[in-house]
Amino acid sequence: MTEANQHPHPHQKPIQTFREGAVGASVWLREAQKGPFYEVTFSRSYKNDRTGASGYSQAFPDRLLPTLIRVAERAQAWIDADRRTSLVIADNEVELHAAD
Repeated sequence: MTEANQHPHPHQKPIQTFREGAVGASVWLREAQKGPFYEVTFSRSYKNDRTGASGYSQAFPDRLLPTLIRVAERAQAWIDADRRTSLVIADNEVELHAAD
């Protein structure tokens, strides 16, 4: 599987990424009938010591679970902050339109 095939929408770019060592999280903004929503994908980079080949995996050994949790928490905190910012902007736009 190529890296482009690992993401739900290969031609879009994430709106934010977080990395800690080999573990990464990508935050995506998606559109649905009910409105926009966030989606997070996780990956782990690796290098095969025997062949030297490198790549990405969506599987995590147990020793990396604490790192995965920290990266997920950072992604969640960013989403929460972005959502609050978006709500403030939306509220201000409503107030501006109401004043017209």
